[in-house]
Amino acid sequence: MVKLGKKKHKSNPHTTGLDINKFNSMIAAAAAIVTCDADCEREKMKEELKKKFQDAQSNLHTAPQQLSLASKRYFEFSNGKPKYEEIFSQELMKQSTSLSGEIVQQFFSGVAKVGQNIEKYVSDAVDLKIAGELNKVLEMKITALQNALYKVINGTVTNDRKYYYGNESIEYLRKWNYGLFILFYALFIALSVSLFLAPNTVPALAKPAIMFVVALYPFYIMYIAGVVSIVHGTVAKMLPKNIYKDL
Repeated sequence: MVKLGKKKHKSNPHTTGLDINKFNSMIAAAAAIVTCDADCEREKMKEELKKKFQDAQSNLHTAPQQLSLASKRYFEFSNGKPKYEEIFSQELMKQSTSLSGEIVQQFFSGVAKVGQNIEKYVSDAVDLKIAGELNKVLEMKITALQNALYKVINGTVTNDRKYYYGNESIEYLRKWNYGLFILFYALFIALSVSLFLAPNTVPALAKPAIMFVVALYPFYIMYIAGVVSIVHGTVAKMLPKNIYKDL
């Protein structure tokens, strides 16, 4: 018996007119577009810009070699290898001449800078010498001022010491003067009592005069001593001098 039924046919992508791989890629791209949000798009743009930046860096580093190689191939193909070598030699000569000029210019520029540095060194040396001499002068002045200040301070201390001892001596003499003054008037009182009470030959009218002169003796004796000193000095100047004693 012949069984009747539906005949199964295997699907052939080429017979249907549709590329399954492309279809899958389109589906994946559409799904990526649907599922990629703003952050995802930003990250993709970042990676794309990073790749372009790295490619540009690589091209920048290799650009001189690529240019040299391209120019060599062009000139060799257009004019032949001998002509290229001639042009290349001329270009090298130009570069050599330019480089030599730059080296000469840098050399003379360096010589000029060395000359300027020498002039500056000489000027600094002169300034340093002048500063050294000025420093010595200032040190001498400072030393002189220090000595003068030391003398002033030492003189002040000495004067204070002299003033102290002078005051001490004056105070000592003042005490002796006060004691002698008391002793003098004690003796004056004793003289007065004896002059009036003890028997004596002094006239009665002369006794008050004697008491008055003796009582005022401490006051007028200084004037008398001053006059005597002046007279003595005047007379001493008028007398001949012994040159051997005056040396």
